[in-house]
Amino acid sequence: MDILFNKINQPQTNREYPYALFGASAGETTYQDYHAMKVGEKKVCQYDWNYIEEKIVSSHGEKSNFSLLHTHPKPDGDEFEGTLFSKYSNELSEIGIKPQGLNISIADVYVNQYVENLAKKLGKDLNIESTILMHDGSLISFSTSNGLVLNNHIQLQRNKNIQHIKEPSFQRGI
Repeated sequence: MDILFNKINQPQTNREYPYALFGASAGETTYQDYHAMKVGEKKVCQYDWNYIEEKIVSSHGEKSNFSLLHTHPKPDGDEFEGTLFSKYSNELSEIGIKPQGLNISIADVYVNQYVENLAKKLGKDLNIESTILMHDGSLISFSTSNGLVLNNHIQLQRNKNIQHIKEPSFQRGI
């Protein structure tokens, strides 16, 4: 994660890096393997959906863990000037909205729900979540199987141990 974290904070690397994490379930969420996918060409994730369906969802047994991991890189360039947040940063910060690249997007939620529906369609009992490495070092995971539930919020620190942030989980219906 440290290498990826450093990469998304370098100038001219404002691209999302997508991965698929997977592993067997042993009573807790663990991942033993990952698959790197194509880096976004237009600052968006490009998941390999054929690989996800054929090599991960279809081929893994029950009680497996699967997570879509991607990055939210540091905004680069003047294209983010004039955004809603830059115009109303104080007001939006007061209600908990963070600057560009530090929020879970509707697309992130939709992708998670898509994979959950794919697993159901294929009759697989998978623990599915999404994980996002934010450019500020936050590593956030969530699932949508029972509404939107924040599973973890970890703060990466350069050259230090990972710090788990004690935040209550939230759940909101979608």
